[in-house]
Amino acid sequence: MFRLGYNTNGLSFHRIGDAIDLLADLGYEGIAITPDVGPLDPFELDRRTVADVRQRLDDAGLEVAIETGARYVLDPRRKHRPTLLESASHERDRRVDFLRRSIDLAVDRMGSDGRDLGLTLDVGHCVVTGDEPVSAVVEGFAERLVHVHLDDCPRGRHVHLPFGEGDLDLRDALHGLITCGFDGMAAVELSRDGHRAPEAARDALETLRGALGE
Repeated sequence: MFRLGYNTNGLSFHRIGDAIDLLADLGYEGIAITPDVGPLDPFELDRRTVADVRQRLDDAGLEVAIETGARYVLDPRRKHRPTLLESASHERDRRVDFLRRSIDLAVDRMGSDGRDLGLTLDVGHCVVTGDEPVSAVVEGFAERLVHVHLDDCPRGRHVHLPFGEGDLDLRDALHGLITCGFDGMAAVELSRDGHRAPEAARDALETLRGALGE
């Protein structure tokens, strides 16, 4: 069975240690950390801080994943830029450098578990692009699937919403993960809900547990 986690891009107003404690107290089994400006800035990492975070994760019993979706960590004026598709090679190189730093950070928390590369699937994005039912998408990529983002979205619009506020068939998506034997982390990604993170994280977990029949 996969583990339920929560993404720190939805905990943007929390210190990382407080975020770890909150999620553990709520009953989450994992945390998906988005390295961003702050104590885990991938361009100003302090190894002692990384070691302290690793210890807090161990103490809390949380599995960890490293995300690379920080909005302005590379360019303070352009969200999520530069990408690997930029026309200028020096901008593509900046993204590659950021990804390498994120991989190095992942190794510091995950060790040998971070060696294998695979696919991350965002179930809400499937709704945006019309790739439904989501369970069929999960089945199609099951062999390469190592990580999942859980969020609701309206059809045709890339807006991450709490479950039930978009068009996602949550039970179908979770059924697809269970049927294919996915055993990684499925992390809730509500990056727009940091202002109400404790409530958003609690409500999301309650909804997921209900959909899973727990």
